[in-house]
Amino acid sequence: MPTPHRPARPALLLALVVLLGEALVPTGTASAADTSGATATSSASSSPPAERGTRTTVRGVVRNPDGVAIVMRWFTRDWTQIGVRRVRNDVYSLRLAPGVYHLQFSDKRPSYNTKKYAPTDVTVRVRKRTLQRNVRMVRGASVTGVVRNRHGKALASARVVAADAAENSFTTTADKRGRFAVTGLPRGSYSLFTWDRSKTWVARSTYVADLAVGEVRDVPLTLGTKAGKLLVDLRAGGEPISSRVTVTVVSRTTGQWWTVNARHGTANLAGLFPGRYTLIAPGYENYLPRTGAVEGGTVRAGRADLASVFRWTKQGGRVRGRVVSSDGRAPMEGTTVRLYDDGGDVVAETTTAADGTFLVGQQLRTQKVTVQVLPNSAQAEYYKKWTRTGVQVRVDRVKRIGTVELVKRKGV
Repeated sequence: MPTPHRPARPALLLALVVLLGEALVPTGTASAADTSGATATSSASSSPPAERGTRTTVRGVVRNPDGVAIVMRWFTRDWTQIGVRRVRNDVYSLRLAPGVYHLQFSDKRPSYNTKKYAPTDVTVRVRKRTLQRNVRMVRGASVTGVVRNRHGKALASARVVAADAAENSFTTTADKRGRFAVTGLPRGSYSLFTWDRSKTWVARSTYVADLAVGEVRDVPLTLGTKAGKLLVDLRAGGEPISSRVTVTVVSRTTGQWWTVNARHGTANLAGLFPGRYTLIAPGYENYLPRTGAVEGGTVRAGRADLASVFRWTKQGGRVRGRVVSSDGRAPMEGTTVRLYDDGGDVVAETTTAADGTFLVGQQLRTQKVTVQVLPNSAQAEYYKKWTRTGVQVRVDRVKRIGTVELVKRKGV
């Protein structure tokens, strides 16, 4: 069955929208350096950001005229999935911490059912009061057809992806007679990307324009181009990366994209349309997410390119300092150091080393943050927490705030 998919990172969403916008052409059918900072003095007067321990109920009714099984997923503001569950009796209820969330409701009927609902997305801002947001499911559009090779033979188990410029993609697999159905599509225009089961044959994207609610449109697909392969070395700071990451490559010619789990410092892709590719990479350790060209990478029909490189280039901002006690200036080990953004969300956290030092903040963009130092459970009885607002962090920089002195509580 086709699976609705929404990428998890804003950088990926924006890059795919831009690249798809450049590549989708109608076919004619209707269809790090340091910066100094002053030595920090003890402070308990600044008000820290709101604590995030409380949770609020979000609930609503799902208007589901067909009475079918509905599954809901909920995501953070940047579309990182938090959880999934079935909606019971057309009513949902969640307990969420304050913040912004996306809720997505999907019809679980199989792909061949052209009455399938389109996924419905709802964005909620959770505060202190119970929030009710009702949802109305709407019948989706469908694209059906047969996948064949250039000689007219039906291709069993071919893969078909319908992608739009609004961050959605739907994937299905053709049956043994090459027939496919991508159903439950939100109204709009789509590009169809297709490849055969062995990733040997591909085709340019087919543009399907202006699908209406509930419309079923037949679009035959023909694969007539030999696919190529691409092996990309992934490097950060001049060294091969050591952990697994998920990267996406996007064809500059067709807008087709492939997502792969890279292992041992390489991304290995097959079934690609000939041409040059852009790679979309998440953040890696302290390096920021990056979208850029695959160096030396040109896919040729029926051939493999094994000499391509992609590099992470910019590191996130960080904050460095040392925490000591105000009486004797002994180092404070195990204290928590948190950075908050302007909205009060925690963007980085660490604990101090045995000598009281800390370096916090991996993939931070240029911004002002609030730094908060919290004594651990053994220290909290004796020492106050420390807060400083308006600390400027910058990409490729380490901001030094000097020595932080934790002041003892009165009467201790």
